[in-house]
Amino acid sequence: MSLNFITSATFFDISTSEVTYKTPVDAAAFQLDDFQTSPSGATATAIVQSAANVIQISWDDDVDTDTVLAYSGAVPSVLQPQTIGYT
Repeated sequence: MSLNFITSATFFDISTSEVTYKTPVDAAAFQLDDFQTSPSGATATAIVQSAANVIQISWDDDVDTDTVLAYSGAVPSVLQPQTIGYT
């Protein structure tokens, strides 16, 4: 079995990132501190499922000018660590 990985990170709105994975993921499996966004350093406040392979991460600050999303969690079958530029 190959590891799942992030294929894109975009902005849903000024304080929400939308993260797409290659295959389905379960938003409930992620922890808030699994994700980091920079350069703002905002803290994740919620992770919700928006499609089978897409999650949305809400942040405590505006992130729409950030350039990088990083994942460093320990969800089984999900590649870690990962860093991807926002598109």
